[in-house]
Amino acid sequence: MSETATGRPWLTDFSGIKGAPSGMLGGQEASLLYHLARDHYQGYGDIIDAGAFLGCSAYCLAKGLDENLRVGSKSGRLHSYDLFHLWTEPGVSHDDMSDFLKRSYGIETAGQESTFHIFSQNLGALARHVRIHQGDILQEQWPGRPIEILFIDICKTQPVWQHVIRMFFKSLIPGVSLVVHQDWHHASLPYLPIAQEYMSDYFEIFEPKANDSAAFRLIDRIPDNVIEAAAAYRFTDQEQVALLDRAIRRFEGNSRFLKLLKAELLRRQGRAREALELVEDTYANHGEPMTPDEANYFSGPVDGTATAAARDLARPGNTIGFDASKYLAQRPEAAEAIASGKFDSAFHHYIRFNARDFLSRQ
Repeated sequence: MSETATGRPWLTDFSGIKGAPSGMLGGQEASLLYHLARDHYQGYGDIIDAGAFLGCSAYCLAKGLDENLRVGSKSGRLHSYDLFHLWTEPGVSHDDMSDFLKRSYGIETAGQESTFHIFSQNLGALARHVRIHQGDILQEQWPGRPIEILFIDICKTQPVWQHVIRMFFKSLIPGVSLVVHQDWHHASLPYLPIAQEYMSDYFEIFEPKANDSAAFRLIDRIPDNVIEAAAAYRFTDQEQVALLDRAIRRFEGNSRFLKLLKAELLRRQGRAREALELVEDTYANHGEPMTPDEANYFSGPVDGTATAAARDLARPGNTIGFDASKYLAQRPEAAEAIASGKFDSAFHHYIRFNARDFLSRQ
């Protein structure tokens, strides 16, 4: 942790990423990639950009590599992986992504149209440092060359994360390699910190929080059986919670999203009451300061987990003498929310917005 304690220029210095293309990275994490490639990369291994999207991460890594004065041979040292076309996530359609790109970046796309031309245009002359791996990463294999920087923003599903562990982690260099998780402070992908925490004896925290990202330095070789166990992901429900709790303790002061992620994990395990209690406690605890942007982002996952947990708790036999007609008369917005499909009933709405009262009555 020495370097995180003595200097984290990426948190405040964005001069190196001026001109970077639009993308899903915040300023701190974009600057982190730039500084890692410029100031920490020594040329012992390659750089992996797993989840290139429109090219912001590749640009920042390539620009840092381009300005790295210690490394002479740079061509092809950076490997970018992506489908390079509009993707779908659970509950998200291609049309939704097209609308997002137009609204956020002014980019016109449709259907499963390729985005590779946007990526290439955004990289410009820096493309000479990049090897492109276009397609499904589940069909890719790494030839075993050492990896010095591993940037991960592609593991939106558990099978992809399992494949990434098997594919890349054996090639990390003890004492040198850095692993950057862009989705670390994200409240919907519990498998990421759980498997990473399983391997925590072999890593130290290098950067606890730069926007949504966290970075780890490998301090010792990971035994093959540990990598395979992490990738196999056969953890029991109790083991998953214990590993997430351990990560929360290690990220003390930057654990709010991990706590919310634990609440979502508990909900998925059928422990809705505990999930709702943890959401309430985490949202009320302001011991970890957030910027206005972070607070706004945090409210979305809070609402999603709390609404889902409330739905699980809104059982007909659990109404505690609840008067739906009276509640709807007092809360006209509830009827509107039910009509929109977000809530199943007046009781569901009540639990979501009166959680402490509901929990105290149970």
